[in-house]
Amino acid sequence: AKKVLPPRLAALAGKHNLKYTCCSVRNSHTRWGSCSGKGNISLSIYLVLLPDELIDHVLLHELCHTLEMNHSERFWARLDVLCGGDSKKIRRKLKNHIPGI
Repeated sequence: AKKVLPPRLAALAGKHNLKYTCCSVRNSHTRWGSCSGKGNISLSIYLVLLPDELIDHVLLHELCHTLEMNHSERFWARLDVLCGGDSKKIRRKLKNHIPGI
């Protein structure tokens, strides 16, 4: 996970011209990822068990938090643009998975 996720996050950030401070990969059982107010992104090691589409959705979700530190309509609209208009569909798929299992 530490070899796969940080480069993938960097690639998506570069592709979408988004910036973050640093990335850590942790043994998180409760959430797929988080983003601090300083732009530090933390990702669950269990993300690598998901299909690529869901991994990218989580990474883009956290990158969107570098611009919007909330789940406002503006946040969801940004994420939807980055996900090619499929954000809600992908989010429903993600709900079928639980970190750590």
